[in-house]
Amino acid sequence: MSSAWRTTPTYASAFSKYLKRQDRAFQATVRDVIEDDILPNPLVGTQKAGDLSDFWVYKFKHNKQQYLIAYRFPDYKNQAMALRKLLNTSPVVETSLEIINISVAFEQLGSHENFYDELKVRQR
Repeated sequence: MSSAWRTTPTYASAFSKYLKRQDRAFQATVRDVIEDDILPNPLVGTQKAGDLSDFWVYKFKHNKQQYLIAYRFPDYKNQAMALRKLLNTSPVVETSLEIINISVAFEQLGSHENFYDELKVRQR
């Protein structure tokens, strides 16, 4: 039996509030980044080290300004390892697939200034 995954996004209130205060063009860019880049392959970001090792960060640009999205896997050990295993296998076409649901929690969005300091505070 082959496996496939489905990603389910959740959004922290800080993430949603920041996004809501931005203009529509920025909101559309963030939506595209999440839907086109992160959700199809959640391991596309960079896993942080040390105190922030539960988080992954994806960097993107909007109007020549760099922004970061911090996300995590709420059930990290099981989900990230399952996803890594799936991404390292070749696709097989079968009618019976084991579907693995991967939860991706989007925690923070913002420019680089104080991003990691604020993320550490949110983590506590």
